[in-house]
Formats: sequence, C-alpha cells, structure tokens
Amino acid sequence: MIADDTLLGQEVRVKEAVKIWPAKVVEDHAVVHSNLVYAERWRTSAFEEGAVTGLTNLELTPEVAARLGAAYGTLLPPASTILTARDDHPASRMLRRAFVGGMSSTGVNVVDLGMLPVPVMRHKLEGFGEVGGVSFQQVQLVRGMTSIRFFDEHGLDISTSFAKSVERVFLREEFRRAQHQEIGVILRAPPPGGFLRRIVPEGARSRADAVTASAHRGGLRSRGRGGSAAALLADLGCDVVTLNAHTQGVHEAFLASEIAVAHRRLATIVTSLDADLGVWLYPNCERMVVADREQRIWSEMELAALMVAVVISAQLPPGEVVLPVYAPSTFRTALEAAGTGCGDALRAPRAHGGLPPARRHLRVRRRGDFIFPSLHHAPDAMFALGKLLELLARADRSFEDVATLAPPVPVARATVPCPIDRKGEVMRRFGERVQAAEVSYLEGIKVQLDGGWVLLRPTG
Repeated sequence: MIADDTLLGQEVRVKEAVKIWPAKVVEDHAVVHSNLVYAERWRTSAFEEGAVTGLTNLELTPEVAARLGAAYGTLLPPASTILTARDDHPASRMLRRAFVGGMSSTGVNVVDLGMLPVPVMRHKLEGFGEVGGVSFQQVQLVRGMTSIRFFDEHGLDISTSFAKSVERVFLREEFRRAQHQEIGVILRAPPPGGFLRRIVPEGARSRADAVTASAHRGGLRSRGRGGSAAALLADLGCDVVTLNAHTQGVHEAFLASEIAVAHRRLATIVTSLDADLGVWLYPNCERMVVADREQRIWSEMELAALMVAVVISAQLPPGEVVLPVYAPSTFRTALEAAGTGCGDALRAPRAHGGLPPARRHLRVRRRGDFIFPSLHHAPDAMFALGKLLELLARADRSFEDVATLAPPVPVARATVPCPIDRKGEVMRRFGERVQAAEVSYLEGIKVQLDGGWVLLRPTG
C-alpha cells in the first residue's frame, strides 16, 4: 500500500504487505521490506562508512537490529567470537541486546564489554583473536538517532565490500540458523589495559600541574585501569580535576550550540583553576578539544597544529607524521625544517603498511583526531592526550611555550550544497578545467596555484 504524495525512485522494490505512509521518499534501487511510517526517507544503502544509522525505534527498531545481527553473523565463521560495546544511553542498550540475539542465532559467540569507548574496543580487536566488533552509540549533533558501527579483526571500519555483503543477506533474509546445541554464547570480559605501557618510559612524567578533563557522561569512567581515565592521568603525574564523569540518568546527544557552550565553560574553568590545560573528550573518545589558561580553544586543525609543535619540540627520532591532503602547507614546512618526515594520509594503507609503526609518530585525520600507531591504527583521544603530556615532558617545556611554536592555519573553507547524483559531474567538470595546472587526485581534486592550493572534495 503506497499513500499519496510518495515519491518512488527508479527500480524500487516494495515487498508484499508493506505500507508506505504519505509524503515519503524512497531512493533509487531501494528495497522496502518494512512499513515506512515516521521516517521521511528510505535509503538505498543501510551502511554509511561502516555504520548503520537511523531514528531509534522508528528506523532502527529491535526487530531490525536482530535481523542485522543475524545478517552479520551469517558472514562470520561458526563458533567465532565478536566484541560488543555501547554508550550509556538506554536506546543503545536496547538495540545491543536485540542485535546479540540475532548474532547468537547464527552460532557466533559474543563478548560483551559493556559501556566502553570505541578506541578501547578497537585496541582489543588488534591482538586478542576476535573476528570483529560492533559498537552502539548515540549520534551527536542530532537527537533520537542511534549508530551501529562495525569493525574488522584489526579494529578498523569494515570494508565497503563486506558492508554490501551484510546488506545483501539482510535484504534477502538468507540467515544461517545454528543447531540447538550450537547457539552462540554471551560472555563478559574486563576492558583491556596496555595504555600506560605505550605512553611514558620509566621515570618520565608530565610537567602539567593540573589537567581539567571533561567528557560527556561516562567517557572518563569507563576506560583502563580501575575504570577511570582520571586514574590514568594521575599515573602520568598530573593533578586532575574531572567534570561530567557520571553515568546516572538519561543524557541526550549534544547539539552543536551546546558543544560550543561546553568548550567555553571548560576554558573558563581552566582559567579559574589556573590549570595548565583542559581537555574535552567527545562521547566516543575518538576526538578531543584542548583549552589553555588563556582561554584559547584548540580544536580540529588548530589542535593538529599544536600536536605538530609538540612533536617538533620533543625532538623524536627520525620518523614520519602522516597528514591529510587538506592540512595546511605550513605543517609540512615546519616538520621538514625540524627534520621530521611527512606523508599523505591516503598513501598510507588502511592497516599496517607503509613505514613500520615504530617510525610513524603520528597520523592526523580529518576534524583534528589523531592516530598513534604505537598503540593502534585508529583515532583515540584518550591516548592522544597521554602522548601530548608525554611529549611535553620529553621537551621539558611548558604548554604555553610549545603553543607559541604551532604553525599557522591559513585555510579558508566553504561547503556547497550539491545533490548526490550531481557530484560526479561537478568533479569531472572541475577536473577538466584544471588539467593544465599541477593537480593531485589523492582525496578529491587538489590544485596547486599561487603558492597555495585549492581542494574540491565531495563529502559522503
């Protein structure tokens, strides 16, 4: 049953007994397998960048989560084991339980890590024998949406081809059903350690007199030794003040305006306490923002510039800092002047290729999140904070002194709305216009001109 004012794309398949309410949009080649009532759009692909995201209890219901778990488990070896983790929201807990039921029906075992930041689970996947991991967390900047993220045995986002295979099994409902005696079991395990062993050599400790650590409810309590990130920072020799480390109650996702207010409050508190620095951890602990006693907020590329200055000041052995293609040229100039090599992020393979991890100091990703291959190959704000303090101790300089060495960030950004089906045409026409110039195609189209560059990059 298809109601009025509904737009169906090309070659859409609507399964029997499905009802589509008025004024809905179904994308081209989509397969509608359940009623479309509250959501405005039915997407062609369930996966985006290794995750399935949707409105809680409207698009992502327990029934959908159970079928998604069964589809994922069908593609894994019988009797294999995966990890699951979640944030503190009841919706994440509800969908995780439904997902685990579907996984167990295919004969796959599940180790429940409970409430745990994503980087910790990524680290455990790198060397403990599990074949994959799934994380359930609330989407930031909007409310009422949950994201189910999938990781491979190396702790990296699953490949596009594997995501398409899961989606194919999901749509066709070709699930593997285990025999009664082969149903998967659910186990519990403590969070992995290894954080401090990768941070500071024996005897080296941070110069920071005080660190104000702020997280969105629970990110500080669920990590590492004793379950507290504050304990880890204290072991690094810091005098720590923690904020928002509680997990009681139901807490909704931050909106963009609320995040900006939280950053300003952190900067004010750092100044009031005369602390050396403050850090605001995003809920998934993959990104952070740093504030200093001058109430300057270091985020995204400005924070990356600060990390470049810290790496230079620490005078590390010869190695490499891997930068995204849209990092300012000033970063590369500063690193090369200090004798530190530079690489392009897209030239570094997804996992362990390129330079050995021992020679790769830091990898800067988009939005100012950082990868330190000495621990694992995924963004980790908690480990990045620890390395920041370690490198400050190595340099034997204060945060303020090192901050003055941060290279400038002379980058202007603009976002242009563009329909998905026109992006290829826009990129092709732009490429035709700049053929005579020096062009790079690592991520989008990057044109060198007038001592600088212009990068046209399509978003996902």
